[in-house]
Amino acid sequence: MNYLKLSSLYIQIILILFVTISLFIFLNIYQNNEQRDTLKTNVKHYNDAIKRELHLNIHTLYAIKSLYIVQDSVSEKEFNTFTQEILKHHPSIQALEWVPKILENELVLGSDLASSPSRVKTLLQAQKEETTFATSKLNLVQTRDKEDGFLVFLSLKNDVQNLDGFVLGVFKLKELISSALQNYDLLDTQIQIDDISDGTKSLYYGGIEKDFFVHSEILQFSGRTWQVSGGIRNQYLSMKHFFANSVLLYGLLLIFFVLYRNAKLRENELDLRGLNKTLKDKYNRIVKELEDHKHAVDEHSIVVKTDLSGMITYVNTMFIARSGYLKEELIGHNQSVVKSGIHPDSFFKEMYTSLESRNIWHGEICNMTKNGSLFWLETTIVGLLDDERKSKSYIAISTDITNIKETERNIRKKDRLLLEQSRLAQMGELISMIAHQWRQPLGAISATNIDLKMKMELDIYDLNKENDREVCKNYLTKGLDQIEQLTTNLTTTIDDFKDFYKPNRIRNKVGIYQVIEKAKVIISASYKVDNIRIEEEYLSHNKIDMLDGEVMQVLLNIFKNAQDNFISKNTKNRCLKIITRDIDNGIVISISDNGGGINDSIIDKIFDPYFSTKNIKNGTGLGLYMSKVIVEDHHWGSLDVNNIENGVKFTIKLKEGDSSSEENI
Repeated sequence: MNYLKLSSLYIQIILILFVTISLFIFLNIYQNNEQRDTLKTNVKHYNDAIKRELHLNIHTLYAIKSLYIVQDSVSEKEFNTFTQEILKHHPSIQALEWVPKILENELVLGSDLASSPSRVKTLLQAQKEETTFATSKLNLVQTRDKEDGFLVFLSLKNDVQNLDGFVLGVFKLKELISSALQNYDLLDTQIQIDDISDGTKSLYYGGIEKDFFVHSEILQFSGRTWQVSGGIRNQYLSMKHFFANSVLLYGLLLIFFVLYRNAKLRENELDLRGLNKTLKDKYNRIVKELEDHKHAVDEHSIVVKTDLSGMITYVNTMFIARSGYLKEELIGHNQSVVKSGIHPDSFFKEMYTSLESRNIWHGEICNMTKNGSLFWLETTIVGLLDDERKSKSYIAISTDITNIKETERNIRKKDRLLLEQSRLAQMGELISMIAHQWRQPLGAISATNIDLKMKMELDIYDLNKENDREVCKNYLTKGLDQIEQLTTNLTTTIDDFKDFYKPNRIRNKVGIYQVIEKAKVIISASYKVDNIRIEEEYLSHNKIDMLDGEVMQVLLNIFKNAQDNFISKNTKNRCLKIITRDIDNGIVISISDNGGGINDSIIDKIFDPYFSTKNIKNGTGLGLYMSKVIVEDHHWGSLDVNNIENGVKFTIKLKEGDSSSEENI
């Protein structure tokens, strides 16, 4: 029984060893086959690289030929300058020369070209075929180490197809091969090149040891045929001694490990199949969701994709429909095909700066359809990145806002009409203020005129007397000076009123003090009649671009509303307080009074159009509405109101903005 068990054990050991040895041999054969396949691929790459290097060098001969074709004559200096520039970039070329039509025993580069049958044969072939022909390998005696190389000839014929001569290139074989294969790792590979052009095999370059795997490729150029071979060591033969010592030690463990791993791999395979199915289902689901999202975007938005130069590579149907162009008229053309021309160059410069720095741009852009009409898009442009996180193209997703822009334009037009209506409504009040302001100086002018007239009619002065004439002259001068001063004051009032009602919208860089003073000049007379005191605290020194006539309209609205409120409530000790201060890139004006404030139930409505606390005769409901439009839309600021102790305070913020983007309605 034990014998049988032992025999069984021996049989098992022998079987294990047999399987192990067979497996090892199989693996080595497999590896060797894999090495052969790799070698085959590498040798093909080596062959292609050498062919490219040859073609690059031979191309220089055609460049020299082109020089002779283009110019009627080429001087030696021109030839040398041209060839020296080429030789700088082609270190494997020893020399480039011009060989005139062959004469007996003509020496070129120290070699007797006519004395060598093979070279004469090459010359005749180059002459006959009118293409390049190369010689077999020869020793370049002019190089320092007498390197191996070869010559390549290219014939040159004149206009009547008679031979003028040859372009000659002297190629250094070792440097040519080294330059061609410099990017390849040849540590485990040996290279051999044989010339088989004449039916015989002649070693040209390198060599391969015995017991190496060898693969060869054929390379043909300029009448020559080379066999390019690569060899790598036979790994199986080199490991035969290692196999004898290691197979007994590791064979048994390998078999048991393989059996165990086989079961585990089978289990893992089943798990991987299940995971693969799950991932595939998830992938299909994600693809379906992406397709649905793309469909939704295409149905809602205008989508355009361009390369970095702006050439259109994709458009969806909505862009085609909106632009009026056919798809073929857009794809492959620059995006400027829909450029409207209304945006300045700085607009697009800012766009591309944003894309380069943040890889995104968002804004509104106006385009032009094929029939010349304009359409506006609210657009987001995003750069699509490559594996190196650099933009490779741009995709623009847009919403058509043409109708919104048209609505905004109509609203601005309506606001301007309301502004004009508000100004016209204020003219009556302003004329009344001016009448108050003019009443006193006109009365003074009338009184001075009557006094002068009475003095003249009553003959108070005896003009025959020198003393009376002097007194009369001084009296008349004083009266006329008074009339002139009063007239100047009246003119100033008219000028201030004219500044208020200027129809243009030219911005001036001014401080707020000057605007407030002009408004005070207009209202001061009526304030004086109604016993309204003005307290001022000017802390602002900034000057900003503003429509000063419109800002004066805002101030007069608030001044007049405070005056009307004082009168309607019969307020005692009437006082209006004006304080100005600077903020970053702007100005703040606060105007407060002690008129009892505004009812909390209506204070949120006072900026609504046509809302008024006055009767129909005295109010239009447009003053404060237009004041808010002027401050917020025309001066990028804010107009707010809040009740304070025993009164109300209006806060005006005016800021410096970009007036170049304003639309002139």
